[in-house]
Amino acid sequence: RSDVYATGIVAFELFTGRQPFTGDCPVQVAYRHVHESVPAPSTVAPELPDALDRLVLAATARDPQHRPADAGALLDLARETRGSLPESALDLRPTATGGSRRSGTAGSGSGPGASSDSGSDARTAAPAGAATPQIVGAAADAPQNTQALPLRHRIRRSLPTPPGPPGRRDSEHDELARHRRNRGIVALVGVLALALVLALGAWKFTFGAYQAIPGDLAGQSLAEVEQYLKVHGLGSEVRDAYDDTAEPGTVLRTDPGAGEKVHNHGTVIVYVCRGPAEVTIPKNLIGMSEGEARAALTRGFLDFSHDDTQYNDDVPLGHVISTSPAPGTTVPNGTQVTLLVSNGPFPVTVPNVTNKPLAEATAQLDGLGLKVNVTWEYNDTVPAGSVIRQNPTAGSTSRHKATVTLVVSQVPVPDVIGKREEEARQILEDAGYTVQVDKVLGGVFGVVRGQNPGGGTRAPRGSTVTISVV
Repeated sequence: RSDVYATGIVAFELFTGRQPFTGDCPVQVAYRHVHESVPAPSTVAPELPDALDRLVLAATARDPQHRPADAGALLDLARETRGSLPESALDLRPTATGGSRRSGTAGSGSGPGASSDSGSDARTAAPAGAATPQIVGAAADAPQNTQALPLRHRIRRSLPTPPGPPGRRDSEHDELARHRRNRGIVALVGVLALALVLALGAWKFTFGAYQAIPGDLAGQSLAEVEQYLKVHGLGSEVRDAYDDTAEPGTVLRTDPGAGEKVHNHGTVIVYVCRGPAEVTIPKNLIGMSEGEARAALTRGFLDFSHDDTQYNDDVPLGHVISTSPAPGTTVPNGTQVTLLVSNGPFPVTVPNVTNKPLAEATAQLDGLGLKVNVTWEYNDTVPAGSVIRQNPTAGSTSRHKATVTLVVSQVPVPDVIGKREEEARQILEDAGYTVQVDKVLGGVFGVVRGQNPGGGTRAPRGSTVTISVV
């Protein structure tokens, strides 16, 4: 409503020809505007109607709440004031003595019978040294009278009255007064319209430059809120926040908050729920694959990092050995959990055990933490019971507790004829055969008198050799 006040000041000056407050410097004038009430225009020009006083005093009231609400309301008040003024009031003219009278009546100084005193009072003496306007023709010999203008046009430069028949002078003056009065009304309406434009402009760059944040943004998804802000010309800055009950990914609050103002094209800070403030590290991470552990941490609102790998005989390659902090620990949301991942069993270089007896080869591999798997086959060059070949081959890199397969030279079926039953059984079993005993006449002597297959035969290891005992 400061624009309404400014319009009232302009109206005061239009009606009186002077400003309501004066001072030795602009600071004094401004101080009086703040601390003093604007006087009624009639205190300067007593002939002014009360309606004009009420118009100016309403527009310049000390309390903004007592002024018209806006430029539109002031314009309505001005029109109402104009409509309340009678034509006689609009035709009032000030006299030299400060009184008021109607235009076109006796004593105007322009018609017959006017006294010399009044004619003398109405004239305006030209300042010394000022140029005198030249009147051409018959008007040059006529007296140059100063014409007092109607009330609404008091602040005007005096114009010389052209000569003419005495009977027409008052009517011409009345016509001129009405013409100027109409122009004054147009001027006042123009001033009020300009004040309205200024008020609208001020509103746009003050109150109109802001918009309120709606109260229903909380609880919506981040995508929905960002879309709303974009449609209304606002930017967004996303920040994390935590809540034990809100749905992760939804908006908890904004800054400015609900109902608060934000400048058009400004930025709104959006706080998005990232889950509860504290969480517990899952207890079953140990032994999970690294991928499974990362997924479990993400679901639990935790971050992760791969610190290092370590050889481990018991945890398979790529699986979690341990975490830091330990499983089951309660930590703040978003805490980074470090995973120690197994690199599998320790590496081992496989030795060369070919041509070595099976017992010696087995002992050497077992000492390196390797397991042994034995297969047999006959070989004419490698002594029976020695390693023909191995897998992995000598020099290969294997893992601790890995298996090395040895192919061992097969022992032919031993000849056990003439051996006692117990001795023959032991020899054949040591050679890898299964023994079946066939006792003749009860086998009272306990001596082997026959076998099948016979000694020196190449039979598959583990096959059965039948011995006859008498």
